[in-house]
Amino acid sequence: MLALAVAALAVAPTALARPGDPDPSFGTNGVLYVSDPRGGNAGAGAALLLPDGALIAAGFGSLGANQTGIGMFMLDPAGLQVTDLGGTGFPVFAAGAFSIADSMLRLADGSYLLGGESLASPSASPASVLAAVNPDGSLRQGFGPDGSGIALRQFGRGSAIAGLADDPGGTAFALVEVSDGFAFHLGVLRLLASGDPDQSFGTLGLAATPLMASSSSSPFFRNASFVGMGKRLYAAGPLPSPLVRQAIGVYALGLNGKPVKSFGRRGLATVDIPKRSAVVTKLVPLPGNHLAVVGTLLDAERGMHPFVLRLDRRGRPDATFGNDGLVVIEGLGATFLNAAAAGPNGTVLLAGADHDALVLLRVDPGGLDASFGSGGIVRTVVSPDKTVLVGGLIVGTNGITVAGSLDGSNWLFARYLDS
Repeated sequence: MLALAVAALAVAPTALARPGDPDPSFGTNGVLYVSDPRGGNAGAGAALLLPDGALIAAGFGSLGANQTGIGMFMLDPAGLQVTDLGGTGFPVFAAGAFSIADSMLRLADGSYLLGGESLASPSASPASVLAAVNPDGSLRQGFGPDGSGIALRQFGRGSAIAGLADDPGGTAFALVEVSDGFAFHLGVLRLLASGDPDQSFGTLGLAATPLMASSSSSPFFRNASFVGMGKRLYAAGPLPSPLVRQAIGVYALGLNGKPVKSFGRRGLATVDIPKRSAVVTKLVPLPGNHLAVVGTLLDAERGMHPFVLRLDRRGRPDATFGNDGLVVIEGLGATFLNAAAAGPNGTVLLAGADHDALVLLRVDPGGLDASFGSGGIVRTVVSPDKTVLVGGLIVGTNGITVAGSLDGSNWLFARYLDS
């Protein structure tokens, strides 16, 4: 009888587990953070789930002498570090004095394309950077102007890669922020296998959009997003006219770089946000060719409020979701949610940070999903008084994984149960 009682107690925690609970099999209480033994900066700005369940992240790592390069880190399907990635487990690629990747794409041959920005010095204008990386974590020779695996270019008076999308007929598309000296505008590049822009695409390789962006040397606070869905590309960001500065703008292009005229008005869908401005941080493909626009509403009186806007294939707000397609989460204080992914049954997951805590939400058509975490919210203090930054959110068969940085010097991962 005693043995049966002990056995019942042993299985009780698993039986009572809820979606959003930390995965006890991962790291310590669902959290893993690792510093490069060489010291210096480290963290994830983007992450991908591989077909075998492994996870690979890109972001930043230390080059020594107070310089930062593009870094990578990999976890095997069991959640353990792949210690031979790039030979050391902590590959870092130099591209200027300060560089960082906040977007990544797995190509058809199993290699990776990383995108971000680079600075030659703290006061320099940013340049766009792309890195082609082999599956083993080494740079792919033959990519970039000098064939080193790195393509570093400055468009206009400053630029940055703000997103990557697969090109079914070629290599990849890239969303690029381009400065004219006064503001950053969003355009789309079609990349060749060499990393060069395809000059037959758009104007000299760049397809313009009507959107703007707020460029930053940190991947954690961009005001732009990019995603591919079938034969369409979608970009999101602010609109340049002060008359519509409080509107969310989503622009749809075909693979030829021309606007999709059936989406919004001539490819541009706008949704007004009265008395507030909006920061768009992520576009999420959803079932039924729907699209979720995720970001934060900024209110001078009431602070920051995460939102999810759901659009249909024609760029119209989905009336079955929230209030005319919009769900706004109130009462989260200074929480900035900058990562998102599709959840089960049409839900959307959002992840971000509030100082020393990871914050994870699941939103359904009525608002916060009460079946997830505590009233739809999960909050995990990683290490007291150490700053958390979130760069990626992945949903797969092994659960929900958040990737980021702890105190700017550790690769950070947290895994939660999804069912």
